[in-house]
Amino acid sequence: MDRNTIIGFVLIALILMVWMSMNAPAPAPPMTAADSAAVIRHHADSLKQISEAVRAAQAQAPSPTDTLGKFFGKFVTGARKTLTIETPLYRATLSSKGGGIRTWEMKNFRTWDQHPVNLLDAPDGSDFSLLFSTSDGKVVNTKGLYFENSFADGQVVTLGENDSVVVRYTLPVADGSTLVKTLVFHGGSYAWDAHYSFEGMQGILSNFEYQVVWESPLRYNEENSVDESNHAKAGMFSGGEFTEADASDFDARVHKAVSGRVSWVAARNKYFMVAIIPGEKESNGAELDGIKHHMPDKGAKEDYSLTLKMPYTGKQVETDRFTVYMGPLEFDVIKSFGIDLDKMMSLGFAWIVRPIAEYAILPLFKVIHFVIPNYGFVLIIF
Repeated sequence: MDRNTIIGFVLIALILMVWMSMNAPAPAPPMTAADSAAVIRHHADSLKQISEAVRAAQAQAPSPTDTLGKFFGKFVTGARKTLTIETPLYRATLSSKGGGIRTWEMKNFRTWDQHPVNLLDAPDGSDFSLLFSTSDGKVVNTKGLYFENSFADGQVVTLGENDSVVVRYTLPVADGSTLVKTLVFHGGSYAWDAHYSFEGMQGILSNFEYQVVWESPLRYNEENSVDESNHAKAGMFSGGEFTEADASDFDARVHKAVSGRVSWVAARNKYFMVAIIPGEKESNGAELDGIKHHMPDKGAKEDYSLTLKMPYTGKQVETDRFTVYMGPLEFDVIKSFGIDLDKMMSLGFAWIVRPIAEYAILPLFKVIHFVIPNYGFVLIIF
């Protein structure tokens, strides 16, 4: 690089420095005490506006009374207490929130990865609840309400095979008006009883109907969720006819409804079932809802909910009773109910394969299992 080139670069650098100095903004004057106070007032005003906006949003949000009305709004908060029922067959956890079943762990069955089978997991409350309309125009689902009971939080009740226990949940709705939910568990059976008592509720319940609902899907227990989904479905039996709901397409909701007397509603996965059986009154109808979801690794999951519509006549004291079965799809146990609950079991075509399966294959299977008490070897023989 020659001498003239170097002089040129130096002159260009000097010109740029002079130009930047001439066009630089004037330095801000030092902040005075008055300016500092103004900044503080500005931030305080901003915080005040934010606080007022939050209070306005809270004021516009519906209160429990707005949502559930004057009768049931007071039950949306409370102390959640759990109670555990331990039997030779299952370990059930109940919750005062909803007054129903929170978990249902099967002691004699294991998942594919050797954990106890748990048919239900409702961490935010429980299932097996009531849905009804009130005279002040609200729709109430007792699943989210806190019931009163006499058990201590965390208490465990252990039952022998011939023992039973009565669990009583109450909602003191108003003076002289109480909703009572009584659950009876038996040590030697997967079935349990539920009794409802509406005491002085004739001025509170409306539309002469209430619904018994089961909203939690049965949990899957197999590694292959697609295979388990192929066996999952919901069903109901009414007027001698079996109606099935099978969500076979992804994200397409399936809905089935019938009117009149319904013998039972049920949902199943590959090996287990939950069924609700009216025991005192004839129902007004029933509904089944199902949907199929995508799961990780190209898996699938089908979720079903059950609804029984029951009449309410408005008497001073009105009671109703149900039997709930939560257990394995064992043919003899299911058949023993005597109400065609075995329709939920896939034994083949009604007039061809099913009689052969019921009267030949199943008895032979049980005879072999009596001699060889290992289902794996029995299946190999078959």
